[in-house]
Amino acid sequence: MTRRFSARMSSRAIMLIAVFAAASAGVAVAATSSPTLIRACANRKSGALRLSSRCHRNERHVNWDQKGPQGSRGPRGATGPRGSAGAAGAKGTTGPTGPAGPGATSFTTALAQGAPKTALATLGNGVTVSGVCTVTEAEVRVEATTSHLQASGTGNANGTTKSVDLNEAGSVLAEKGTVTSDLDVIARDSSVGKFARIDVHAQQGSPCTFWGILIPSQ
Repeated sequence: MTRRFSARMSSRAIMLIAVFAAASAGVAVAATSSPTLIRACANRKSGALRLSSRCHRNERHVNWDQKGPQGSRGPRGATGPRGSAGAAGAKGTTGPTGPAGPGATSFTTALAQGAPKTALATLGNGVTVSGVCTVTEAEVRVEATTSHLQASGTGNANGTTKSVDLNEAGSVLAEKGTVTSDLDVIARDSSVGKFARIDVHAQQGSPCTFWGILIPSQ
């Protein structure tokens, strides 16, 4: 059914009526119209609308956007649940081997009672570890080449531990006991080299036994 309207209708009213008519009647937009623009022809006398991109002489062009103005921004939605953890990545390649450390050395020595002082181990930093065995005592020593011995740590005689420190005030640090004696220190001859870790133990007896471990610096 063709609808006619007064030519005196406003252009806005005509557009609104045309949109309603096209929507209610299921009329498709002309194939020549752009995706966002509706093109129509309005009869100059009656105001009747016809969807087309080509108008007759007694018609005038009318067009309007299909898309309305953008609405205001809505409120922010709630945060969604956290996703599951991703799969573990592939194993990386093995890195290069690091340089060798300075290494540690150990020793075990037995000395007869009355034997002279004996070197148990010699380090490259000017320090020598020595032992003395008598009928009544076993003694361990850390000795420097010069009087610039620096040593710090603990000493132990017959189970009693004490702090020991020597800072270039001599060349010998010693501990002796009737049963056991120990030195656990870092030491060096400051005029020769770097510190080394020295842990040495002595057990009095016949013979006296000495053992220990040495860890030099790089």
